[in-house]
Amino acid sequence: MSTSRTSDPRGADAAARLAAQRVFDRPLLLEAGAGTGKTTTLVTRILSWCLGVGWDGSRERSADEDADPHAIAAETLQGVVAITFTEAAAAEMAARLAATLAQVTDGAEDDVIGFDPGLLPVEVGPNERQRRAALLLEAFDHLTVGTIHAFCYGLLKTYALEAGLHPELTVDAEGRELEAIGRTAVEQWVQRAYSAGEETPFLALAARGIGPGRLLEAVLEWTSEGPSSDVLARDPLDSEARAAFIDTLGGEIEALRVRLEGRLAGLPSNRLAVRLEAALAETGERIATDRATLGDEVWREVWPDNLLGRLAEWGRGRTSSKEEEERLGGLDDLPELAAAAARKLEILRRLDPDLLTAARRAMLPMLEQIEREMRARGVITFSGLLREALALLESSPSVLTRERQRIRLLLVDEFQDTDSVQSRIVRLLGLEGGSAARPSLFVVGDPKQSIYAWRDADLKAYEAFEEALLAAGGERHVLSRNFRSVPA
Repeated sequence: MSTSRTSDPRGADAAARLAAQRVFDRPLLLEAGAGTGKTTTLVTRILSWCLGVGWDGSRERSADEDADPHAIAAETLQGVVAITFTEAAAAEMAARLAATLAQVTDGAEDDVIGFDPGLLPVEVGPNERQRRAALLLEAFDHLTVGTIHAFCYGLLKTYALEAGLHPELTVDAEGRELEAIGRTAVEQWVQRAYSAGEETPFLALAARGIGPGRLLEAVLEWTSEGPSSDVLARDPLDSEARAAFIDTLGGEIEALRVRLEGRLAGLPSNRLAVRLEAALAETGERIATDRATLGDEVWREVWPDNLLGRLAEWGRGRTSSKEEEERLGGLDDLPELAAAAARKLEILRRLDPDLLTAARRAMLPMLEQIEREMRARGVITFSGLLREALALLESSPSVLTRERQRIRLLLVDEFQDTDSVQSRIVRLLGLEGGSAARPSLFVVGDPKQSIYAWRDADLKAYEAFEEALLAAGGERHVLSRNFRSVPA
């Protein structure tokens, strides 16, 4: 079920704010740009849930009609997990929620922007709202608001045994432990390889001018930002991987050739257009006749910088002239097709199979040693928090079930800046499993504001998540009213 963009943006905006405070029985995705009051919407959703269905649910779970109201307040807040992109955003959200609870406690709920007490259950009248708000304020430290890394750290600390991690797990925020461990590993492996007197991948790299310093940089960056070392256990150039890569590229090239057919002739840059058509055709033929070719010099000949650069520009939605824009502007799928093909062609132009093979064989044992040592010391990187948390949830059904039951209201802000690992964690907790066995999920994002591709933010992951959310019976809403803009 989806609420899409309509011809009545004001009506859609009002419906979105209404759903945020009233709909808790299905997942919601809220597309909200800067200045539309998304933080206010997040705060009012938490407030409405805590005063209404969240409180009532905690009272029912206690199975005691005379349950201590302080315990009910604490359990209600313990069921809330709000994930923000930065610690500053987490602090702001917590502060604003505390302020709104104080306003309701003082009977000034009409001053809470965006909050509609009329959406709460009928029995939650003014006096009851004040009472509940006061109790929630007293138990406020039970609320969880923080970054995805903070959430994953808490998860791993709670289930350290199940995750196979040190119970006193610490985050190597400055990277000092990692650098010391990495330096030791590189020195040991390089010294062993150089004194072996036989051909090793370390010597092959040294012959290419890659010594201990470069290797240290590589293993530190991989451990800090990359996946686990087991990714390197499989040869990325084996026959199966080659075939999959070439088949995918072949399909993208053919789709691109068909879309551009007849549209390039007569353009001002006709010579470049003719070369582009020829390059597309030659690439298609080459792939069809020689599937094994990777890293060949011919790719740089067929796709020189200016030609591949033009393809990459189309991938970014940019054209070089008005006439080119008129010819290609109607192709809505051109940017996606061009970007995908350009990325793979750039890989082929730059690929050095011998160097890749030597680097993989040299780095794998060093990375494995570094990971073992960090695990033994109870040290983890920020990216390691995400990887280990995902591995825990995927490998331990009992942990996943307990977390789904513990978290009753899950909110995620700035979702457009998440990567595939973060998206998968949220999906496991909030979308998969039966609707009765998962928390009420509320995701806020704006694809137009995704600016962290350099930190692996992945819009494809965002789009795939949106599809999964709708398939799970969720809704998509849009906030369009902007409070930062003046009428002029």
